Amino acid sequence: INVLFLNGINNLTVAYKKKLSDLGYHLHDCSLIYQKFDEKYNQLSRFGDYEKKCFLRWLVIDEYFRGEQIIHYDGDIVFNEDVAVIQKLLNGFTFVLQGCPAFTCISDLSWFDIYKCELDKFVPNIEGYSAKAWEERAGWEVTFRTRWAGSRFRPIITSDQDFISHLMHTGRIIQDSVEKISLALDNYIVFQKDRKSVV
Repeated sequence: INVLFLNGINNLTVAYKKKLSDLGYHLHDCSLIYQKFDEKYNQLSRFGDYEKKCFLRWLVIDEYFRGEQIIHYDGDIVFNEDVAVIQKLLNGFTFVLQGCPAFTCISDLSWFDIYKCELDKFVPNIEGYSAKAWEERAGWEVTFRTRWAGSRFRPIITSDQDFISHLMHTGRIIQDSVEKISLALDNYIVFQKDRKSVV
């Protein structure tokens, strides 16, 4: 598992980094990449440092792993299976689990291009983009099930989860069919609960 630090890797002790490495984690300092996007998309600071990092993590991941398929896991996922097995099962898939980007599989790399293109529309006009997205929200109860588009209940988009849910709901971003994903994970239960994903 690769762990990308948007900043703060220097706050870890050498001993702790060695423990993580011994467990099989590969630590990467991505602070310079993040700093570039932080400056370019500084309007996102209105949502706080954490949410800004959530919005920008996809740009950092794309640049750091340029050309590679990825599976992204938030740090609070509970695994009951080897991640190598999950990777093999989901090879070639592109989806966000139930609208929650804590578990995101991206094989079609145009996903990143679409995300950045929409982010470039959103950031200069957060209120205007959000208002239009709120108008397009109709039918979310259907796409919640049929596209795993998730849900959002705030008129202003304030998180990458709101943003990605909107893109999934409106069909603007790639999301493989729920049926295909479910068949690939036929022997597993995969769900989000209390803002944590369980595999």
